[in-house]
Amino acid sequence: MTEDLPSVLVLAAVEAELEPFRRQLELLASVCAQRLVLTGAGKTGAAIVATRALSKAPFALAVQIGVAGALPGSRLEPGDVVVATSEFLADEGVEAPTGFLDLLALGLPSAVIGGRAVHNEVPLSIPAPATLSAIEASAAGTYAVRAGRLATVSTGSGTDSRALEIATRSSALAETMEGAAAALAALHHGVPFFEVRGISNRAGDRDRGSWVIETAADRAAEAASLLVRLELSRG
Repeated sequence: MTEDLPSVLVLAAVEAELEPFRRQLELLASVCAQRLVLTGAGKTGAAIVATRALSKAPFALAVQIGVAGALPGSRLEPGDVVVATSEFLADEGVEAPTGFLDLLALGLPSAVIGGRAVHNEVPLSIPAPATLSAIEASAAGTYAVRAGRLATVSTGSGTDSRALEIATRSSALAETMEGAAAALAALHHGVPFFEVRGISNRAGDRDRGSWVIETAADRAAEAASLLVRLELSRG
């Protein structure tokens, strides 16, 4: 029965990112109960809505899904999938004459959890190697699947110079606008948090004609559904 199944919180910024996951619910019906929540775009909405959802019920895990822009040097192409191993608050800090000072350099934690200070880098739960291998196998060579750090920004990189700056500062594969905020909410509640993103575009000079938002969202949803099933099976 549903009430005996573990509960999973699925977060996405907008309906275009969440709708593809709805098509995965039949595969998850015997594995978990799901709560699907829209946070709105950006860190503020993600933090508020995720915190509210996590406060209302216990969850076995939470997963953020959606699309992202590939950063320079990532070797990611539109249509690829990235599984986050951490999130980096890439534009939290101070622009100083000597360069950008992040929260660690400033000695300003974004959170203190269990006596541990979290600055710009927000830890996430990392899927088991077998889970990552299964996600890669499900792609069947059609697109790449990579695991690594993502960068959360308030201002998306709409120029090549900005994208290079964020990539250099964060050493991230791609940029998002919600991941770190939702991850911090999950950390505060002690809930394992995963994040799966499809690459919709290359961050930088905007060429909307080359974006593949629908494909990226579909692949992220498929990968996230598989991740949830496999991670819950590990107990």
